[in-house]
Amino acid sequence: MQFKAGRYYVGDLCYVVKDWHQLLTDTDYFRNENCTFKDQPIFVAKTTYGDGTYSDQYSRVYPVDTGSIGIVPVELIDHQPDDANITDFAEDFEAYAREGVLYFGDVAINTNIW
Repeated sequence: MQFKAGRYYVGDLCYVVKDWHQLLTDTDYFRNENCTFKDQPIFVAKTTYGDGTYSDQYSRVYPVDTGSIGIVPVELIDHQPDDANITDFAEDFEAYAREGVLYFGDVAINTNIW
């Protein structure tokens, strides 16, 4: 999925979305190919081992309590945890998952190990 350059939260969306259950309902539990939140595109992918803690190639840590990691523009999140992974993407980028590795532009989170 393509995203515009900008500032994004990358992580488990349950930590930044106030009405988590409504988001699950609205996106059919992220089974919809083109998921949105507040009318903006988001991307969410399952982790290989479900809940736990995963890392990217920059040693940033991503705690997971819903078995998934996603991306959403910062201006749309309902609250920002102190340890939130906020990334500024200078150029348009792609988000996708391949064989347990989740890619958000130049950020790669390998969920095959934790």
